[in-house]
Amino acid sequence: MATRVVQQLSAAGVTDLVVAYFTERDAATLRMLDEELTHALEAAGTTRARTVLVDAPATGVLRRDLAAIAPAHPAAVKRAARAFSETTPSLSDYLAALERVRHARYIPAAMVGAAGACLRSPLWRDVVVILMAGVSLPDMQILEHDGLSEDLATQALSVLLRRSAPPTAEAHQHEALLTQIVAHLDPTDQAPARCLLALIAWWRGDGATANRHLEEALIADHEYRLAELIAMSLTPTTPMQDSLRS
Repeated sequence: MATRVVQQLSAAGVTDLVVAYFTERDAATLRMLDEELTHALEAAGTTRARTVLVDAPATGVLRRDLAAIAPAHPAAVKRAARAFSETTPSLSDYLAALERVRHARYIPAAMVGAAGACLRSPLWRDVVVILMAGVSLPDMQILEHDGLSEDLATQALSVLLRRSAPPTAEAHQHEALLTQIVAHLDPTDQAPARCLLALIAWWRGDGATANRHLEEALIADHEYRLAELIAMSLTPTTPMQDSLRS
């Protein structure tokens, strides 16, 4: 990669180059990159004017701090974990917690855990995505019997990924609840909530935070298909309808 970049700079007439590295990168990685860059500069006859180390990117926010969510109190985490493991996934548990967010009421840890358990079900997780997007759902009995149609899933993702409308107040309420779910759950159980937070961040125009949420989802579960599909959906070559089902 360094060779290609240096060749492009050389073709543009650049003769002196200032090299900047962010210090959050691993030292061994920086050393390897710098050796590659040195060889490329020598081959192109380009001079390295100087090298600087930058403590933070221009935004002042380190990449590793994007999407950082502080864990809840250990006692609350324990209560949430018990509810998460013992509760059968149910949309009603998620909606009950969301109602408390809507009215700015305290959400007990057990309720947060039950809301997180809802997202273990691909069906209910996808219903939450549709609710976030403000797309109308069919009757719940029909939904439970027939599942979701691809048209509904595609319509919801069109709103979120194409940013065809700004995030709604409802989306901000979902984001608040999903943040609580991540704060209360063990990292290995956070993948579904992280994926939905990624969708909201992308919808808001914050692609960097969206990608960090997706990375955290894959750290939680490296085989979590939805995280991979959302990541692919952020490129223009991925069919929209392939992005929600997993």
